[in-house]
Amino acid sequence: MSVIVMDLLFELSGEHQHLPMMEVRAVLETISPGAAKLLLQEPGLCVFSVEGISVKHLEMTLAMTRNILLREVTSKAGSFMEEAGKFLPKAPSFRIRATRVGEHHRECDLRHIVKELGRQYSKASRVDLEHPEQDLRVLLSESIHLCSVLAKIDSSSFQARKPNNRPYFSPVSLHPKLARVMVNLSRTRAGGKLMDPFCGTGGILIEAGLIGLDAVGGDIDLKMVEGTRANLAHSGARSIQVHLCDFQELASHDGRIDSIVTDPPFGRSATTAGEPLNKLMSRAYATMRRALAPGGHLVLTVPSEELVELGKKHFELVESVSIRVHKSLTRWLCVFR
Repeated sequence: MSVIVMDLLFELSGEHQHLPMMEVRAVLETISPGAAKLLLQEPGLCVFSVEGISVKHLEMTLAMTRNILLREVTSKAGSFMEEAGKFLPKAPSFRIRATRVGEHHRECDLRHIVKELGRQYSKASRVDLEHPEQDLRVLLSESIHLCSVLAKIDSSSFQARKPNNRPYFSPVSLHPKLARVMVNLSRTRAGGKLMDPFCGTGGILIEAGLIGLDAVGGDIDLKMVEGTRANLAHSGARSIQVHLCDFQELASHDGRIDSIVTDPPFGRSATTAGEPLNKLMSRAYATMRRALAPGGHLVLTVPSEELVELGKKHFELVESVSIRVHKSLTRWLCVFR
């Protein structure tokens, strides 16, 4: 049986300079390690050659991608119309639209591109602006790309799950889209176990559960544990365990957790009971290191670059980026192995 190889173009959301691309790469690695090869990265998009990967699964998993497209033609501006003219729609009906990424190729008239290609393609296929069987897009980034739309990511579900729409609310909760990205960066495979030892109001556990991962959470605050359980039930995420416990109880798992994804409260309004933050986080890192299986990933946010460096004493740092969580709150999101 032959394996289907496709060049998939991911139109990125632009919500962060690095996170959308990091998420795509991590999800592809998780689904099938070694089955995806980066071909091209340009502003607003990236192209991977993939083998045997379900587009439907990508559609249900990714958070910071707008559209998943099949790349048909990639060309420089001077030769694009000639190259695109050699392509013909593969379905009885089509629609074509053009989008410019940022300020790229301002000299190109989008309406002219659409009109001219539409005229050529209508010789072989029928134009249908409402319900086309093949939806074509022209994306103008550093190169110009002609693609067929395979899937559109519905971001409305993330908005519907915003913290203030849940039964139990905390103003420092992560946005669901960021929580989903963190889960995806953990590279947790189906059948693996993900843990959030500082689960707060349960945002990370909700996103893990909604994509079918086996997850467990814990918190030292009974109100948070009860709130998380209410939020999980409200979200429809199933089979997630939540326990009242201190993070040090992680050690009892001793190498049996595949990934840890968490947003520790240290450095915000939570108390450290007089213990210096660096000392507390050093203990937390050591405990999480002990709980993780060999090769497992830790994805977390910390309030300072100093705490990123501290984590490197316990783990290998895979990647780290600064993120703006709230208007006055910046965090460093780290992926450790």
